[in-house]
Amino acid sequence: MLKLSKKCVNVGAQAAIFTVFLMILIWITSKNLFEEYVYTVTLATTTPEPVKLINPSKISFNNHTEKLIIVVTPTYRRLTRIPDITRMANTLSHITNFHWIVIEDGTTVIPSVLKILEKSNINFTYLAHKSPKNSPNRGWFQRNKALKFLRKQYRTSGILERGGANGVVYFGDDDNTYDLRLFTDYIRNVKRIGMWGVGFVSGSLVESPRVFNGKVIGFDAEWNPNRYFAIDKAGFALGIQLILNSNVEFRSFCPWGSGKPESCLLEDLRLKREDVEPFGLENEVRFLIF
Repeated sequence: MLKLSKKCVNVGAQAAIFTVFLMILIWITSKNLFEEYVYTVTLATTTPEPVKLINPSKISFNNHTEKLIIVVTPTYRRLTRIPDITRMANTLSHITNFHWIVIEDGTTVIPSVLKILEKSNINFTYLAHKSPKNSPNRGWFQRNKALKFLRKQYRTSGILERGGANGVVYFGDDDNTYDLRLFTDYIRNVKRIGMWGVGFVSGSLVESPRVFNGKVIGFDAEWNPNRYFAIDKAGFALGIQLILNSNVEFRSFCPWGSGKPESCLLEDLRLKREDVEPFGLENEVRFLIF
């Protein structure tokens, strides 16, 4: 009877410790979400402007001999947002001659996200654009706003005259995992359009271009592999001139896109498979984005 009592006490103590730990974890999580929620609601009711801009016109080329890399990242309030964007900031902080455009899906920027960006020492622009009710998918509206921002900044700030025409644009989400070599070995070397494989996307272990003799001849993809460009947005980057010399945006309807905005964007830019520069898909296959 005594042994049973001791066992019950031990089990009860363990359950109590677990309950306390769980309550602390819930409190920490809810505190972060509550902070974001209260700040968003407060500013939304007092700030008439739909856009809050941090670091306007700060896309800097700094006379580097290497290409400027611009990464566009939409973000939104969710349970894992703070650790996700912290991890991404830690990765991007190692890249030289770099600018990060972060776009909040909301009416204003969020202080906890802004704090991460400021502490990262990364050149950044933090925008806020709330998705309209008829927006088909999360993030596409924000990416299009970033494209408009880029065109305006480049055309009015003198970046082109300072050598900024030698740049590359990449669409990187904050819930992905990035190997630094994706930026240093792949993106930095893109001329017009570069492509590579992406791990764990759209129900596939890997989604990537199929390459023969240095040319893209097709795509290995789970969803509708017969698309002309059956590639995830994380699997390509574009030379800045392609963006500046057009008003093309992400859209869901085009002859060959089959409802995928990535395919429509590349099609609208009048790109062909023979224009693609493949990376990490022939001699030494390397997947650097997941």
